Amino acid sequence: EVQQNKKKSIWLYPNLILGVLALFCAEGTESITSYYIIPYGQSMGFSTQLSQHFVDYIIYIMLAGYVSGILFIPKYISQKNALAACSFLGMCFATGAIFTHGMLSVSCVLCMGFCNALNWPCIWPLAINGLGGYIKTASAMLIMAIAGDALLPIFYAQLNEWFHLKAGIGLILILYAVIFYYAVYGHKL
Repeated sequence: EVQQNKKKSIWLYPNLILGVLALFCAEGTESITSYYIIPYGQSMGFSTQLSQHFVDYIIYIMLAGYVSGILFIPKYISQKNALAACSFLGMCFATGAIFTHGMLSVSCVLCMGFCNALNWPCIWPLAINGLGGYIKTASAMLIMAIAGDALLPIFYAQLNEWFHLKAGIGLILILYAVIFYYAVYGHKL
């Protein structure tokens, strides 16, 4: 259902602008869960040595997500449905991490790795749909969303310092909610 390029400015494509925001948020969820899994494990009472193993676990879980994406998207499940499911699961895992402690809370953060793995291949095609001659510029804008990888972990750490250990997980919950909005509604605009 690719539409022809009819608008006079790239800024008139809400599916792209919201897609850039969704990808910015997705980069944040991925980097926060990956970079901060060791300190998060330590805060849940695990030793540094044991917490370092959580990095391996989240990488394996993300790898399972990547393989699942290759096998099932879009052949068996559409990008929008996969993105909606993964962002909803991400919100569930974030909520679980907030309201539990110890290994259960760490497991919730680890499981977010699966959800994070499917964001890029789902958001990108939805964001460039119908852009016609603007696809090159749109692709550059989407690549700039990688800035979420640099900015959002800083905000996460600051929230934890200002408020409470779980405040940063609240940020992850909000980021997943933005992605969920895009999957369900924003990509259609």
